Parts: sequence; C-alpha cells; structure tokens
Amino acid sequence: MDKSKIFQILESVKEETLTWAAAQGIVLVHIDYVVPFVKEDDVLGIWIFYKTHESASTYQKNGVSDKVKAFVIEALLAHGYPRAGVDQSNFVFDSEENVKKNFEGSYFYRLR
Repeated sequence: MDKSKIFQILESVKEETLTWAAAQGIVLVHIDYVVPFVKEDDVLGIWIFYKTHESASTYQKNGVSDKVKAFVIEALLAHGYPRAGVDQSNFVFDSEENVKKNFEGSYFYRLR
C-alpha cells in the first residue's frame, strides 16, 4: 500500500476516533502517529493524548484507554490498514498537560 493511502486512512481513523470519544464522554485532545518509513518495518506508533495527566491516569486504570485502543484497531482494519501493521502497533497514552509542561507545548518534541 502506498504511503498516501496510509496517511488517508490514518487521518480518517483520527477523525472517527475523536468523534467517537466525544460521543462517549472521553476527552481526547490529540492523536498522532509514527509511521514506518521502510517497507520491512510494520510497527505503527499511535499516540493518544487526553486533556490532563489525571484523566490519562484514570483512563488507564478504569479501562477507558483499552476501549480507545480497541476502537482505533477496529477502525484501522475497517479502513484497510495492513493487518501486520495493526497487529504490531504500539500505543502510547499521555496528556496535553504533559506536552505543555515538559515539551514546550510541542507534540513533535513529545514524539521524539
């Protein structure tokens, strides 16, 4: 699958996930991806950002993050993202609060 199609899928999944989360009362403020750059590497990094550190911690403990992860995986597959990439995907859950406090408000810096 070419990179432009992959980026289209990821953008669609991001929008769907944010809409779904809002309908569920889950405050997601940002989703970012780290995509593989070489064909042999299927690992997709999926970064989910909640509003506060407290909400990120609570959602990890009460299973909300697991629900978000399941939704994203299902959406990726539904859009045709390669199964190998989904199976090897890596999720990171963090907060906008942490990005602002420790990474100069830059998601780019946080992903590095």
